[in-house]
Amino acid sequence: MLTRIDAGRDHVNGNANTRISLLAKACRDGNVSVIHIRHRDMKPGAIFHPNAKGAKPLPCDLARGDEMVFQKSGSSAFSGTDLQNHLMHARISDLIICGAETGFGVASTARAACDLGYGVTIVEDAVLGFDLPDSGVSAQQIHDVTIGLLRSGFADISTTAALINEFSPR
Repeated sequence: MLTRIDAGRDHVNGNANTRISLLAKACRDGNVSVIHIRHRDMKPGAIFHPNAKGAKPLPCDLARGDEMVFQKSGSSAFSGTDLQNHLMHARISDLIICGAETGFGVASTARAACDLGYGVTIVEDAVLGFDLPDSGVSAQQIHDVTIGLLRSGFADISTTAALINEFSPR
């Protein structure tokens, strides 16, 4: 992701990594499970090939202790992973989704989770999104439409600060 930002690609929430780190800390401190989903593509030269520069987890995505890490090859975190089974066994019924990319993995995962009966919250300021230059669509347009569509029946939309406040001891 950072390689695209460093290359000057149009994006939203360039500081999502900082917010994800803050949110993960609040979840850990509040005894809320943190689950990591990583994209993996075994095609040589793919940006998510294990040997590619962009495939390494960012500091905000480093698992700690017994936090689960799932490797996905499709758009949704449920596609080709054991995520649903893990959530059922852990009795997790509500998901907080942050990360990348708004119009792809975030949206696909939120819709799949909703279809499977999970409560879904998208952290609007902790999702990273990019443009589609070949289609002439800006990162902000994709972000706004995606968040609007998800808000219309698939997910609640929140912010990092609101969720951190919710997890803080009273």
